[in-house]
Amino acid sequence: MRKKTRDLKKHYREIEGVLRNFDIYLSKESWYNMWHTHLDWSGVTSVSSKHRKVHFLYYLKIFEKIELQTKVIKRDFQTWIYIDGHDGTYDAIYFHTENSRSYIIQKKALGVNL
Repeated sequence: MRKKTRDLKKHYREIEGVLRNFDIYLSKESWYNMWHTHLDWSGVTSVSSKHRKVHFLYYLKIFEKIELQTKVIKRDFQTWIYIDGHDGTYDAIYFHTENSRSYIIQKKALGVNL
């Protein structure tokens, strides 16, 4: 247990760096095919629910950055936060645009009922 909590300051500094440097480049030529990023590769969110909550708040901050960066873009895209029910290392934020490999994802494909 000690090993996972030893480098928490470093872990959160790295997440702050991800947040600070996060950019979505959405030109006419650019595309994203289920692009995603995980914030917890080391299992910190498994240590306590407190860390899981903090990571979730960081995902929301990235979500807000996406909203700000895409406000003037007149192009369809999808973004969502995936929260795994059991393991925080699987949590991720996704960004997807129509591209040569796939179209905008239908809500039925994700098992979402709106």
